Amino acid sequence: MGSLQLTVLSGEWRLFNGGPVSVGTEKWRLEETSEVILWNSVIGKSVPFPHREEVNITAIPRKWRITTIKISSAGGDREDSFEGQVKNGNFEVMVKRARSVEHHSIPISESTEFDYLSPVFNTITFHRLRLRRGASREIEAVYIFPISLQNSLQTRMLRQRYKRLGDETISVPTGQFASAKHYVYKNLESGWTGSIWTDNLEIVLRYEKLCELSSYNRTET
Repeated sequence: MGSLQLTVLSGEWRLFNGGPVSVGTEKWRLEETSEVILWNSVIGKSVPFPHREEVNITAIPRKWRITTIKISSAGGDREDSFEGQVKNGNFEVMVKRARSVEHHSIPISESTEFDYLSPVFNTITFHRLRLRRGASREIEAVYIFPISLQNSLQTRMLRQRYKRLGDETISVPTGQFASAKHYVYKNLESGWTGSIWTDNLEIVLRYEKLCELSSYNRTET
């Protein structure tokens, strides 16, 4: 039996909180075979308090359909964790905090997306939407609240829109990209918008006021 082809992408994003000063980093690794997509991120941030997060995602190859999401956070004298699994048309969720455990079952469909404060989720969504230049799509996403002083890792359904503009040349700390895809994200409830640039593999190069790519590696075996 032949071995599976393995594609590995890895890198690091510098993280921002709306201003010019970095508030942390996210080191990530993507492994893709014909059987599974695995994504791991380790996040270190100084806001809203110094803490460390780990994000693990599994997805179906080619379809980029998420099957499991695990998020853990430690810092600020607290620990939080989130586990979600797609099962029988529902997203089964368990959230653990210091003194509580919550269980939720969220009805979803094949077109439901997932979102969290990590560029990982944008990459997955772009692979699924496959937008052509000038096209846009409104989606419904299970939004997972980021680590905060309150409401960490809670979930809600959120309407979003992505539009793809023309390709552009942009420079980030890891280098210059001559044909970066330019997307515009809009939260259809709050009206918040932001530009996102990706390479041809949909890896986020820059997310306006939130992150930029500072290192990038690719290997295939």
